[in-house]
Amino acid sequence: MLYALTDIVSYNPDSCLVNSSVDMVMAPEGFKTTFIYTENHIREVLIPGLEQIRDIYIATENDSADIYQNQIQTWEQILALNIQLKNDAAFIENRSFSAGAPYESSEEITTSLSSSIEFSMYIEQAVALEAGFEFGGSGVSGGVDVKFRVEVGSSISGGISSTVTTGYVLDDDDVGDFFSVDILEDYTYGTPTFKMVSGRSSCPWETSTQPRDGVQLLSNTYTQDVENPDDPAVFILSLGNTSQSDEERTYDLVFLQESNPDGAVITLGGSEVQGGIPTPFTIPAGSAIDATVTVNRGPTAYDYNNIRFVLSSPCDGSINDEAALSAHFQSTCSDISLGKPLNNWVINQDSENLLQVQLTNYDLSTLESLAVQYSIHDANSWITAILYDVSQLDPDNTDLDLSFVGVPDGEYDIRAKISCGNIIRYSELRSGIVDRTPPAVFGLPSPTDGTLDAGDLISVDFNELLNCMNLMPGNVSLTNIDNDQQINVNAGCSGDKIIIVADTTGLDFEDNTFRVDIINVEDLYGNKADTISWVFDVPGPESFETEEGGDTDGDGIINGIDNCPLSYNPDQADMDDDGIGDICDGDIDGDGVNNDVDNCPFVPNPGQEDSNSNGIGDACDVTGIEEFTSDEGFHIFSNYPNPVRIETKFKYELPVHSKVVIKIIDISGKVIEVLDEEILPPGIHETTWFAGSQKSGIYFYIISFTKPDDTVITKTMKMIINK
Repeated sequence: MLYALTDIVSYNPDSCLVNSSVDMVMAPEGFKTTFIYTENHIREVLIPGLEQIRDIYIATENDSADIYQNQIQTWEQILALNIQLKNDAAFIENRSFSAGAPYESSEEITTSLSSSIEFSMYIEQAVALEAGFEFGGSGVSGGVDVKFRVEVGSSISGGISSTVTTGYVLDDDDVGDFFSVDILEDYTYGTPTFKMVSGRSSCPWETSTQPRDGVQLLSNTYTQDVENPDDPAVFILSLGNTSQSDEERTYDLVFLQESNPDGAVITLGGSEVQGGIPTPFTIPAGSAIDATVTVNRGPTAYDYNNIRFVLSSPCDGSINDEAALSAHFQSTCSDISLGKPLNNWVINQDSENLLQVQLTNYDLSTLESLAVQYSIHDANSWITAILYDVSQLDPDNTDLDLSFVGVPDGEYDIRAKISCGNIIRYSELRSGIVDRTPPAVFGLPSPTDGTLDAGDLISVDFNELLNCMNLMPGNVSLTNIDNDQQINVNAGCSGDKIIIVADTTGLDFEDNTFRVDIINVEDLYGNKADTISWVFDVPGPESFETEEGGDTDGDGIINGIDNCPLSYNPDQADMDDDGIGDICDGDIDGDGVNNDVDNCPFVPNPGQEDSNSNGIGDACDVTGIEEFTSDEGFHIFSNYPNPVRIETKFKYELPVHSKVVIKIIDISGKVIEVLDEEILPPGIHETTWFAGSQKSGIYFYIISFTKPDDTVITKTMKMIINK
């Protein structure tokens, strides 16, 4: 079947308006084809396109959505199988080569393993029932939805095999690049696979190699307040070359025109810039070059938020850094600010599609109207959701609910806009995410072939990161269907994966069927999935056993010494030093209160004090806190900048010699870096932290001061990374 999205344009003669909408167009006849897609195309283009079509049918309560959900699940299985086959491939040899020195060879591989992919077909019910449809262990699941399983590769039980000869060439065309590659054999398809071990690369950079290109874009200031509206705001950009191979490289500085919807006049090095046109800069290794940017006011607006420049590799756009500059010019019109929300606000499935907004810092006598607007993040395509005139505003602050009904999931910016005649002013931007979609199973749960053999994992992958901190023992169960016996299990969660290990003590059975049930799996935004279940056959208790010398979670640490043997944690972080890694510790801070009910899970607070009753314990409540001073004279300044793009500075004052430890923690409770950890003299000290590759989101930093008498003062502060 051929299908696609189409734009429907209609004219309403009553309102004299032209309306547009998105719908489906289909042709009933299909055609036979062979798919040759890259993993990235499947993941980034094909599946999102199918999801968009599925969601259109869901919105109209049309059961055709199931057809596209089946296609999505089939492609997800193919992606998961691709990863599994690469991980299971056997080593043949390693080859090292450079650009201009290609290696050509072939491999003859005999298939000896099989895998399976499940999918649904929709056929006439009478035909399905008459045929009985039992194929690959699956049967009719109800109605005309018939489940099939296709096996690929060879049958272990049947002894069927084939031999495949595949030729290949290893080469590169960028002088200076070189690689070391493992060549492996896949016994399912009988083809070679390749694993990058190390090397140096550019145009593009290859994972597991040293990048030859690296950029850093900083500004001497990111916000300018200009008293005379006819004067320019001046910024000095620093264009850095962070090439890890210590090479002089040429990079492009580009102004993003879409970040300037109000028409500010912008110059770079004295010349007016044109959006999208690169200006090349050749920068020595480890050095930086300055570039002067001026921003002059446009025809109506007096506030210009997040005017963006990007420094990038001319041949690899993924290597880039960005600077967002804001200029505010004084005017006779009122100011306007957003008291709520803060950056990184969230709309989830429990938010009822409403976001609390507080308008503040305005003067009713100098404004005519006020609007609250939202836009896709960094798109500057603003939609007015609420429009008030002066009479609808409270004298000091105005609280309102911003509705996101009908707004698709995604990242968004919000702002307030005021008008005073021909003068327009804007508040600061506040960025957040709308995510009302719970996590879904990605591919097939393991064991994918329906039988748990020795060495197989019981596991399930999801299509997004999970809130592993809230996975408790009661969330996972394992049942022997043949005798209805509940089996004790341990479950580990890391990233987007849950691994389950059964306690085999006292088990005695042969060829029984088991069912896994997982309830209340939650993503990072608080969306909970429906109950997830799958069944598989187990020949005997020995199939459940794991090796103490094995590495079940694949983090490079054998089970016998791994402080979280079922959760990937190569750093072995253990905040409370109880021998249980943070990622699998039900009480991370060791205060006797489980993470899922602890109002401050990263800082010990057994009393759970919460003086303002906002659900956040006093020990880590950052509401309204900019600086902190203890009775003993320890002082913590607010980190700057916050939000963080590239780096931030932690500044504090010590009244006596003290040991200082600064821990950076992500929203899941994982310690991502420990700073300082040294004894310092009295006085003011400053530590710089580079956010590096950390993603945008909410983070915490915990500063601990250990005094000479070994008493400890600890304070938790919140910061936001917004790239």
